Parts: sequence; structure tokens; C-alpha cells
Amino acid sequence: MPRVPLIVALTVAMLVLSAGDALARGKGGPLCKGNLDKGYAYAEAFAGTLSLRPLVVNGDNTPRRLVGVPSPASSQALLGAGFGFGFRCDYVMFHLISVRYATALDTGVSGTGTADNGVVHVERDTLQTLAIAFPTFGLPSGFQLFPSDASKLTFSYDLGVERIWADATVSGAGVPPSAGSIDTWDFYMRTQAAGCVRIGATIPKVSQAWGCVTVAAVVYDRSPFPGFTAGVRVDL
Repeated sequence: MPRVPLIVALTVAMLVLSAGDALARGKGGPLCKGNLDKGYAYAEAFAGTLSLRPLVVNGDNTPRRLVGVPSPASSQALLGAGFGFGFRCDYVMFHLISVRYATALDTGVSGTGTADNGVVHVERDTLQTLAIAFPTFGLPSGFQLFPSDASKLTFSYDLGVERIWADATVSGAGVPPSAGSIDTWDFYMRTQAAGCVRIGATIPKVSQAWGCVTVAAVVYDRSPFPGFTAGVRVDL
């Protein structure tokens, strides 16, 4: 990683951790005393859908004449898992970093496009996604409500960058069937709501564990409101 981005990332991490430490010491005012909840990580599994506009075939192994040919737009059913680190204390949540990986449940899609004044056939293999969320720069990334001591409701957001990739086969415009690939990055934003029940303490007096059912709306991912996910999450 280049030196400047590394320094920025470390600085952001120190700021977020310092804010979390201050809250943990009781300096967070009425929003954070640590009596209702306190924790530092989560893991989740989810399923959902994502509608994608055409993605261009652009891999290094794609014939040069066919680079930029669009693959068909599609609506993908996804299955995935993720984990994240941050700090939550009573009513507030602070995000540090999270990673989400998902793969499409179908085997791919096919369609036609044009390149070099000819018709090109594109077959896209199984799609995969990897989303990496940014830190929230010391700002709360979500809030929690506690209907009872044994339950909570959480509302949060995350934004970052997402990679989408897949193998592809292209043919036409004077090119025989050839291997290609799709590999693209873009920004995304997602909001999530969850209902949780307390399942115990992972480290007594340090962190508490919850089992949650989640629903999330994708606010932006290459287009506005392209999909949603639902799943389960464990707060640790």
C-alpha cells in the first residue's frame, strides 16, 4: 500500500479507537455508559438480490478487439457472509472496517453486443462480489434501541468500495470463442436494520453477544436502490 494512504488509514483507525476508548471510559455522556451493551465485532451471513447494469469485458486475457464489450444487464441472486470490527456501546455504534463476500447463485448469463462493427456474443460466468466498507471517521455509524434488557433494535449504514468480477467467454466480430473476464470497482452505500436478542457474554464485563435477524437496503451500487439483503448476524 502506498505510504500516504497507509498513514491516513492508520490515523483514521487511531481516531476511531480513541473515540471508542473514551466512550468505554464513560466519557460518552448519556448515549454510552456500557450498562446495556458493549462490543467490538460482528459476523453475518446473508442472501439477497442485486440488479446490475451492463458490465464491460475488460480483463487482460480478453482479445484486444473485444475489450469494452458490455455483458448483459442482470438481476443476480446472491449468497454471502461478512465480518466487521468497530465499537458499540449502549445507544451508539462506531464502524472501523468490514468485509462482505458474496457469490451469485446462478451459473451466469449471456447476450450480445457490438464491437469492431460486428455482433459479439458474451457469456458471463458466475458473478462474485467483495465489499470493503470505509471507517466512519469518528462519526456514529448507527444507533441502538433497547425495548428490554434481553432485546435490542439496531439501525446502521456503511459505505465503501465493491469489487465485482467474473470469467467470460466472448466470440464474434471475426474473433473465435475466447476467454475473457470482468473486473470492476465502484462505490456503494447500504443501510441495515436488525432485531436482536441477548445470547450471553463473550468476555464478562468486556463484551456482550447478541443474535440478530437483519434486513438491508442497497442505497447505491452502480445505480440507485439496486437491491436488498436479509440474513442473520452475531454481535460480539
